[in-house]
Amino acid sequence: MANQNFDYEAIVIGSGFGGAISFCRLAQKWGSKVLLLERGRHYPMGSFARSPKQIADSFWSVEGEAVDRPRHIQNKNQRGLFDIRNYKKMDAVISAGLGGGSLIYANVFLEPPEQLFEQGWPTGLDKTTLAPYYQIAKQVLGARPVPSWQTDERRKIVRTELFQEFAAQENRTSTLADICVFFGNAYNYQASDSPIPIGLQEKNRYGATQTSCTYCGECDIGCNTHSKNTLDLNYIHAGQQTHGGQVFTDC
Repeated sequence: MANQNFDYEAIVIGSGFGGAISFCRLAQKWGSKVLLLERGRHYPMGSFARSPKQIADSFWSVEGEAVDRPRHIQNKNQRGLFDIRNYKKMDAVISAGLGGGSLIYANVFLEPPEQLFEQGWPTGLDKTTLAPYYQIAKQVLGARPVPSWQTDERRKIVRTELFQEFAAQENRTSTLADICVFFGNAYNYQASDSPIPIGLQEKNRYGATQTSCTYCGECDIGCNTHSKNTLDLNYIHAGQQTHGGQVFTDC
């Protein structure tokens, strides 16, 4: 660290969706002259907390930060995954780790409706203009609906089936949302309808090892099998390993 050259063309602070994509695209242009800084740590496969004791110690609350947090963690000096912030009219759960919010979100890839851009967005930022970029992000993140469970009962998601039944009873059409979950390169990136077997590992198109989803339902507390297509496994991995960008965690 003492001998590190800090002469960079661009420094990106934060590794959530905005930071990860910016880092990758800037690294395509400037390579090792691009630096990504993340306050949290990198979470290798199998390193997310699971026991009650581990979970209790997995909050972010650094001494000296002027942030309103729940009382049970306010006075602790922790650098964990979950950063809970209290505001007057809402609370927020933010992630601290390489990959940002992608580590703890529910994997869903939704494009905003046209009406959203009518609510005070700057001129030139509308659904039509941004549509090609949503498609690029969708492709990079490997977003697709879950595979059919008709030929493999282990893939059945009961709540999904129930919601489909409820919709049918109300004469409504239901659609499976695109999710950023790994079911094999052919399924996620080549439009194949055949996922690889549950639990099988392979390197994704960017070179990061992932596990075909095991349906454990632990997406929101950190995926220990790296079955979620989190940013550290695509945009950040490509920015660092393919394009030579520099990444510092625990900053």
